[in-house]
Amino acid sequence: MPDLAPFLEMWFDDVPDLRGDPAAVGGLLRFNRPASAGTSDGDVELLVVEDQGVWLWGRDQRGRHVERANEPGAQWRPTGESAEEFWLHHAAFDAVLEMPARRSARGFDAATVRRLVDAVAPLPCRPWAWPGTGHSLFHRGPAVVMVCDDDGDHWVVAAAPDEADLAWLDGLDLSCDESDSLWFVVGRVAREERAGVSRPANPTGRAAALAGRVAREERAGVSRPLAPVG
Repeated sequence: MPDLAPFLEMWFDDVPDLRGDPAAVGGLLRFNRPASAGTSDGDVELLVVEDQGVWLWGRDQRGRHVERANEPGAQWRPTGESAEEFWLHHAAFDAVLEMPARRSARGFDAATVRRLVDAVAPLPCRPWAWPGTGHSLFHRGPAVVMVCDDDGDHWVVAAAPDEADLAWLDGLDLSCDESDSLWFVVGRVAREERAGVSRPANPTGRAAALAGRVAREERAGVSRPLAPVG
């Protein structure tokens, strides 16, 4: 079982005393959100909801941690993770989307992804089936690297507390063509809108396009079975 504390202390300012309860990590999350206590979906206790409500994580009656798309008829899939691995995964996922120093790009081929993966170590958690069609997490010092496979299209995000922590990545001479990850920007847009922050009338870029699609779906009344909480 992984020791969460050394990882959390690299990624977060105020780390709780877990006291044998790794679920306390939920209180640190800034992107995804802990579900309201007592929320359930059939025999699954809902634990975490993705920022836009598109993905759900929970624990079934057998104690297995599970995930599924937040769509009608979607089936729960076991992550295969222990409680420590599951909450480490959530902490790392939050860190890679929220830490201030960031590199990201889409379209790397398999050889480029392998070169990147060879320079890092896998985090002790299992792959999830989202974002894309699946992702895996790696680390190098305080830096976290997320490699997403979207039906063969590889999307990579690396983040760290400080730019100096990504110097090794810059040394690989990869072409990182996005300053922010798509999900990070869309989530940030949603949080700013909830806080009443205005945005330019004509944003540009792929992230803005996805944010526009989200807004159009909302205007058209497209809803998710379980909305984000908090």
